[in-house]
Formats: sequence, C-alpha cells, structure tokens
Amino acid sequence: MMNEDFYDRLVRASDYSLKPGDAILVYKPDPKVKGTEELLLCMIHKALSDELCNDMLPILRTVARSSVAGGRRNKAAGTEQVPQYKKDGSRGKYRSTPKIDDPLLKEEDRIRLRGAKDGTVGSLPPTVTAGVEQECRLSAWTKDHEEETQQLMPFVKEVNKAFRKYAAKEFDNQLGAALKSRPWLLADPDFYSVFSTITVNRSWQTASHTDKGDLKEGLGVLCALGEFKGSHLIFPKFRTAVEFGQGDILLADVGNEVHGNSALLHPDGTRAQEFNKPERIACVFYFQEKLQSCPVVEAAAESVEK
Repeated sequence: MMNEDFYDRLVRASDYSLKPGDAILVYKPDPKVKGTEELLLCMIHKALSDELCNDMLPILRTVARSSVAGGRRNKAAGTEQVPQYKKDGSRGKYRSTPKIDDPLLKEEDRIRLRGAKDGTVGSLPPTVTAGVEQECRLSAWTKDHEEETQQLMPFVKEVNKAFRKYAAKEFDNQLGAALKSRPWLLADPDFYSVFSTITVNRSWQTASHTDKGDLKEGLGVLCALGEFKGSHLIFPKFRTAVEFGQGDILLADVGNEVHGNSALLHPDGTRAQEFNKPERIACVFYFQEKLQSCPVVEAAAESVEK
C-alpha cells in the first residue's frame, strides 16, 4: 500500500490556473531512446460535465457488483492468494483473494476491502480460470445489459476524444491494434472507440501493481466519479502522484508502470472507515492486447451493432 511517503510531487489542478479542458502533461525518460521522453500521464481538468457523470453513475454502480475480497485481483487488492473453502468446509486447490470473513485476511486488509466492488464492461481475452479455458468473450455484465452498455457510449466517446487529442502517438498505436479487433470494441452503429474494456472499481484503495493485459504501446484512460477526496494515483518509480476527481480525465501509462492509490478520504478530508466509505466510482478504459488474436465471432459483432 502506498501513501505520501511514495511521492515528492503531487500534480493537481488547484496549483495551476486551469480552465475546463486544459491539461497538465508529465513525461518520463524513454527507456528505448536515450535522451528522449515518453508521456507518463496527462490530467485533463473538468473534461466531462457533471450532467454526463451523474447520468453514468447509476449504470456504473450496477457494473461494480463483485466483491474484491474473494476475487482474482489479489495484486491490486494488496493481499496474498489463499486456497478457497469448498462446500464441505475444507480448503481446495483454487486460490484467490481471501473473502471478507476469511481468517487468513489481515485485519487492515479487511477494513480496507470491506464494501470494495469491481466489474467489467466490454470484452475479455482468452483466459484459464480454475483450470477451465475460456475463449474471447463479452463480460457477463455486458451480455446481460446490452441496452445499458449502449447508454454508456456518450461517456466512451468523450474519453476517446480526449485520448486522441492529448496523446496522439499512443492513440494511433492503440487504433492500429483496435482495427484488427472491431467486433470486440466498445462501439455503437456509427462509432468505434479504441477501447475494448472498462474496469469499474467502487470505493477501494488499490495496492501497487501494473495493469495486466493492457496494450503496452497504448495508454489507460481513467475517470473517477462521485464525491470524495484522496485516492491520488501514485507512480512510485517517478516519485509522482496526481489528484483527479469527478469530471477529470487522466491518461496514464498504467500498463507499463507500477502504480497504486493513496487512501480514500471523505469530501471533508477525513479517512474512510470500514463501514463508512465515500462512493468513488473509478473507470479504467483500455484495450486488451490479446484480443488481437481473437476470431471475428458473429455473436460478438451483433452485440456491438445493436
């Protein structure tokens, strides 16, 4: 878990005279070409209207419905994987993040993960879960909520537009990959985005991790909706953190660089408690690089076109 000790620089709009749509860009050394730089992050201030954010919130709440405790994202959750209980009360071979009532879950992690939820919109690449192979597919929520997926498209379009405007090189890289995978993209009948997937996190502080499966040549795009403070995104290698809240769009190299969040705070600055946490709906838009090898499945194409 990370806190103020992991950064020296906090990038925040209040330190600049930013108008809605203005951006702050932070660069990092390019490891491939000595003496050159790459984009680490770009924070676009108030690029999304409150009206749009408030319209999206009810839908996004239904996406983030799975408990982080007991799930498969143990690195982001900041815990070890443990064998899960079987119906007979013994522990089996399947390992995941401890459930909230598991005695192997540390007390500080139980406090932090209580009520933490996540979910996925869009497409998922081939995976092996509990020994079962799964092909390229739409997320369960997406299959069950085609209408709501389309209602998210104004949100997707605004994020896509900001990505293209402020990080053209990375956008073009992602566009090249996305064009090979059109049936798996977030789209409507008149528009294709460069994103295949949105991960939605509700009210939890992530531990240090790198986003697995993101297209390395692209960027992740993040938005955080709700009334809260804290939860700065921290890049410890560069001793840099960024503050962003509702309406802001953050482009960030989360697929290549270790990152995590500072503590989640209430709007008045007090720390979130186990049974009293502010709502923070964080959305991470990205392209799953393994989708480039997925077949063009008619069912997936039809679900995008509806």
